[in-house]
Amino acid sequence: MPAQWENVEEFLAHCCEHNEIDLDYVRSDNFYNMLRQCDWSKEPLYEALYYSRTPSLEIKLNRSSAKTWVMDERLFIAHKATNTWRTRKFPIDLGRGHAKFQDNHSKEMSLEEDAQRGTKYTALANSERNGVKIQADIVATRSTLVNLMMSGIDSTKASTWIYAVNDQLFLEDDKKGTPFNNPSVMTGPNFEQLMTVRQKMVNGRFCFEWPKNSNEKYYTLVRHSCSSSNDSILVACEIDAVRPLEGIDLKPSSNETFGLDDPVKNLERYVEFKARVQWNSGLKNFHPALIQCQLAGTPTLVVGLKDKLKLTSVKEWDVNKVLSGGMKRLEKWFLDRWLIFLVRFIKGCISKKRNGKLQSFCFDVEGSKLVMRELTRPRLHFEAALTSDFLKWREEHPQRALDDQLAKLLGPLSIKDKTIVS
Repeated sequence: MPAQWENVEEFLAHCCEHNEIDLDYVRSDNFYNMLRQCDWSKEPLYEALYYSRTPSLEIKLNRSSAKTWVMDERLFIAHKATNTWRTRKFPIDLGRGHAKFQDNHSKEMSLEEDAQRGTKYTALANSERNGVKIQADIVATRSTLVNLMMSGIDSTKASTWIYAVNDQLFLEDDKKGTPFNNPSVMTGPNFEQLMTVRQKMVNGRFCFEWPKNSNEKYYTLVRHSCSSSNDSILVACEIDAVRPLEGIDLKPSSNETFGLDDPVKNLERYVEFKARVQWNSGLKNFHPALIQCQLAGTPTLVVGLKDKLKLTSVKEWDVNKVLSGGMKRLEKWFLDRWLIFLVRFIKGCISKKRNGKLQSFCFDVEGSKLVMRELTRPRLHFEAALTSDFLKWREEHPQRALDDQLAKLLGPLSIKDKTIVS
């Protein structure tokens, strides 16, 4: 490989030809400067679809499972100059409840059970059946993209499967979630609960309501697209909380009207939560979290700082300021263009191998290379990843279908189109 490529298009063509990306080169100053000089730019992000997973694991095209983030002044004292809050009287134990917590993601399921479970693909199929078609070359789960994007910044493991069905690609991995079988891991869901559920007080003492399971969730599907090429990706992101509208009186029995009616501006009110021990709370330890926020268009990162398992304070970060603050390769422009590079690489590698049938590809970090290989998987694996219902739906109704039934669904959702599925 030459010391420096003429331009990013030339390097991308080389990568597609050899079905691999040289990560050492991607992490070099040459690639960084080349990417900065190219004319790739992204369209504004927008929320193409949203849905709720209910306590009974049903998928609903509404915001019923969304939660609001409001700091409880009975528990925390604000220090507005630094965007921090400290616990008012005593540290709060976030390690409770792990023995009884039921985690949906880490539950062992057979492939047949996975094939029927409710996911973003249920939401996509139901949206299309309701007459709303969302154009995207690739549909991805955010966690798979975070690992792939981190590979261009630092040495890390990344592995994902790419499923090709008609004219659309789907990125998923086989990993189960981290089991909540110890107090340390339990601090994450407990912190989210503490931030979004106003705690009850009985006889002058707080009776904390810790989460019992991970069933109920709220998701947005964010569309990223390149304005200088015809490349797009739809990223499914779990949203931890929504900033309430100013002036809303949030009482324990109230139901907030979210007021989310603009697919671009909706993202500005979303919030991401993380819990970290104090000695591990510097921004350098939040690179994956910042990429998570960038992929979801989430501008607010709220971090709970712990002394072992005890929550002592809460810190709010403005993600947009952080991504414009000079951390090399954590700049917004770099992350945007590196994502475009990955999307174009995936499309370029797979398009030359498409045979019109179901195909599966493995995309792995191998040493200093990010390698794409075609590996055959049985249909049951496709169904487990995409659900059997959606796989059948996409086979019968390609994304760019021209039949009368889907003719009205062909165009992508316009940024100016504020129609919301209810």
